[in-house]
Amino acid sequence: MKKIVITLCLIFVFGLLCGCVKVVDPSLYVPETRGLISTDKGNNYRENLKAIYVGEEFYLKFEVQISTTDKQNKKPKANIIPFTVTIPATDIFDCTLTDFSGNVQVTPASDSINNILRYDFRAVASSSNPQKYTVIFQCKARDEGNHEIKVTYGKQVNEVYSKTMTLVYNN
Repeated sequence: MKKIVITLCLIFVFGLLCGCVKVVDPSLYVPETRGLISTDKGNNYRENLKAIYVGEEFYLKFEVQISTTDKQNKKPKANIIPFTVTIPATDIFDCTLTDFSGNVQVTPASDSINNILRYDFRAVASSSNPQKYTVIFQCKARDEGNHEIKVTYGKQVNEVYSKTMTLVYNN
């Protein structure tokens, strides 16, 4: 057993040295994430609004832009970074992603046990001119309490860049 582990480790190290195995450095990708809320049908957005009444409709907007320091990577697929928005205790009527190709309607994956909706997206990181992606959710507060809305990124991005917004739904 010990010989097998040592052999596998040597193969991995040899692969790294030859360039056959590529380990992604999470410090190469740096996202900027901004979360905004509107209670006036999307006319005005603010970062500091935290309390919403149960049953109240509001808009939630995330702006995501990912830059990279990896100027050597010429493969477009290598710079595609997945990101996920999870929203608990909220009814979502509409979700639109705005990017360089226009507006796209997005449907969620639902976790009915934990009462969470999960939306998965992909963004392209760039070293020279990163594209800004805007995701807008039309929402209604459903369950009273403190609720954490999270934006997380794929394994290429360091976890410190995840964003969490806490909204308070009051009766």
